[in-house]
Amino acid sequence: MKIVYPIILAAVTRKKEEEVEFSGDVEALINFLCEKYKGLKKVLYNKEGFNKFINIYVNNEDIRNLNGFETEVKANDTVKFIPAIAGG
Repeated sequence: MKIVYPIILAAVTRKKEEEVEFSGDVEALINFLCEKYKGLKKVLYNKEGFNKFINIYVNNEDIRNLNGFETEVKANDTVKFIPAIAGG
C-alpha cells in the first residue's frame, strides 16, 4: 500500500511517501509505522490519545466517515496523513 506523509511526519520518516506491505486495520498500521519510525509516536499521540490535528484518509475518504481506526486497509490502498488546517 502507499503511505503519504505530510511535512511534519516526513521529518521523522525522512520520506514524503512510501510503499509498504501491510494488511489489517488503521490502528494496526499506525502501530506498525510507530515501530518502524521510533519518533513517529511522539508526533501522532499526545496525553489525550491520537493527535486530533492529524486526519487519516484511506483512498481519499476520511476514516471518521468509515470505521475509524478499525477501517481495514489493503495492499492496493493509499493511506494519507493530513494535518488539520485551522484558521480564523
